[in-house]
Amino acid sequence: MVGCTFSTVGTALKRLGHYELAHFAFLETAYFEQASSMNATLINQAPLWLEVAECIYRFGNRDLAWVYLMKVGVFGSEQHLEQVKEIATFWIEREEKGIGLPEQEQLTQKERQEIAQGIVNAYLPWNAHPRAWAFIKQYPENFEDPEQAIREVQDAWLAVINPLLDSAKSFVSFVNADWSEHFPEGHVFPEQYASLVVFNQQLYPDGIDPLDVTIPWAFSGDSVERARATLLEAFRIALLDNEPRRWRTADGEREYVGKFVSANEISVTLEPVEMVSRGGGFAWQPDGESITFALSELSADDQKYVRLRLAAEEGSDIFAARLEDLTQ
Repeated sequence: MVGCTFSTVGTALKRLGHYELAHFAFLETAYFEQASSMNATLINQAPLWLEVAECIYRFGNRDLAWVYLMKVGVFGSEQHLEQVKEIATFWIEREEKGIGLPEQEQLTQKERQEIAQGIVNAYLPWNAHPRAWAFIKQYPENFEDPEQAIREVQDAWLAVINPLLDSAKSFVSFVNADWSEHFPEGHVFPEQYASLVVFNQQLYPDGIDPLDVTIPWAFSGDSVERARATLLEAFRIALLDNEPRRWRTADGEREYVGKFVSANEISVTLEPVEMVSRGGGFAWQPDGESITFALSELSADDQKYVRLRLAAEEGSDIFAARLEDLTQ
């Protein structure tokens, strides 16, 4: 078994006796089927819920296992109800005798290694490399050389993620990270953004270690899209902050410290400001009349910033739709 599909990872984990992970995998399969298919009804997903119930029962949470079993009995077909009756009778008989469910097939070490490698191979096309190496670390006995297996998976992950992180860092640098280039001397990046955390991940690229990543063993079908939407909204809100920034002309000969006032597709208006000492601290105050520039008069970074800002003002949907084009 050199590989397995998403829907058979649960079966593979179950064969290895990793029942808790297997039940997560079966749950994931059900959630993704619901998200991707109009035909994923509770009736035709009943076999998955039966697998979930058995795995939960086998790793010791019998109360929860009975809940899933009854779910199949309530929402499944007549045939599924008969299966539920048979399983319930069997469980009750075993419980009354004080014994657990029968052991599964005995596998050779070679068979275990082939099945485990198939699980790892299944995770990689989904870019779930962190889950693959977490699985190897959790069950090293399933691999002939677990350290080598982890290195291979992590090398493959770095090949995927490093170009993305490099691109993200390059993009963020012109928006808010390169203080010496884009913000006035002495300007302090707003603390609420520097410490912004979403889903326990700090949104600050230099703080991300590509190998310090975890993927939950089970998540609902729409969780990736929800996470993406949350991150985009955080970025959109940050763009709307009216903190002063340093603006440069296209020829690089002039620069202005100012707040964004308004813009359209051809021009932008700025309010010049200066930093003054006030009440033991510092504050920005107006420094002359507002200035309007044609976008073509400003640097490429400033033009990109203005277009992102305009898209952010249009709302979440338009911002998300236009972000990829605007960051090219």
